[in-house]
Amino acid sequence: MVDIPFEIDRTSGLPIYLQIKQNIAHLIACNYWKPGQKLPTERQMAAKLGVSRNTVSLAYRQLENEGLITSRQGRGTFVADTAGALGGSRRERAEKIIDSALDKVLSLGLSPDDFLALTQQCVEQKYQALREVTIAFLECNREQLDYFA
Repeated sequence: MVDIPFEIDRTSGLPIYLQIKQNIAHLIACNYWKPGQKLPTERQMAAKLGVSRNTVSLAYRQLENEGLITSRQGRGTFVADTAGALGGSRRERAEKIIDSALDKVLSLGLSPDDFLALTQQCVEQKYQALREVTIAFLECNREQLDYFA
C-alpha cells in the first residue's frame, strides 16, 4: 500500500491542494520523506486521499516550483536532493523579512508588543480571507459537471 501518512480535513476551509502541499512540505522538512525518495504518483495520492488527480497535480506543481520535489518523465516524482537546504533558507529569509519589518515598525514609534498584536491581527485577517475563498477546479467531464451542478 502507498505510504501517505496524512488525511484531508474537508471542514477546515483551507483549499485541499494547499493542505496536500503543506502536508508534503512538512513530511519533507521533518525528513519523513528523504531527499531522493520517490513520492506516490498523482493517481495513487488522489485515490488514497479521495480527491481529483488534478488537485494533487496542482500541489505537486507548486512544490516543484519551490524546489522541494522534482518530476522525471517516465520515472516519477522525487524529493529534491536540496529540499532540506531549501527549507532552512526559506525560514532564514522569512526571519530576515520579519526582522526588517520589526525595525521599520519600531522606527515609527510602536512597541514590540504593538508589532506582535498587529502581526497577529494581520494573520487572523489573512486566515479568515482564505477560509472564505471557494473555488472549484473541474475536469471537463460529465461526472464532474453533474457532481458540482
